[in-house]
Amino acid sequence: MGYEEHNPGTVAAMKSWYLWIPLNSFLTSMQKLDIINFLSEDSVASVEKVLAIIIAPTDLRGHSALFESDRRFSYPGTYVFVFSEYSASLISLLKTVKLIRSNLREGLAADKFTSQIAAYLRELSRIKYFIAIGKHIYNQSKFEEAFKLGWH
Repeated sequence: MGYEEHNPGTVAAMKSWYLWIPLNSFLTSMQKLDIINFLSEDSVASVEKVLAIIIAPTDLRGHSALFESDRRFSYPGTYVFVFSEYSASLISLLKTVKLIRSNLREGLAADKFTSQIAAYLRELSRIKYFIAIGKHIYNQSKFEEAFKLGWH
């Protein structure tokens, strides 16, 4: 048994475990990003850590691919394909958070970096919109349909 690929290379290009996050874990991370005190360097630092873990997971041991050409997409389970539009938004959030943290270290008042706070909130809203419409969120059947994969 294995995947029959309409576009050869799809499975190989997308199978790495670090490209995917279980939906529940992603939603938990989004909640952490929502609870930020822009006036607290510790709060901003904790958000920075959450973003860094989503973007570039550091624990590379003991993880197997979510699927292979001969192993079907995990079922049951719903996963977010992070290396899509999500990655651009997450990287933008991380850059903004680093800038806000730098401003806090320099002792700038919050009114001096309101545009960065607005940019953070705008990008976070964009991610929430993607989640709400199910963009790049897959279970087994959605994954196989979206990427024209047949299981035989």
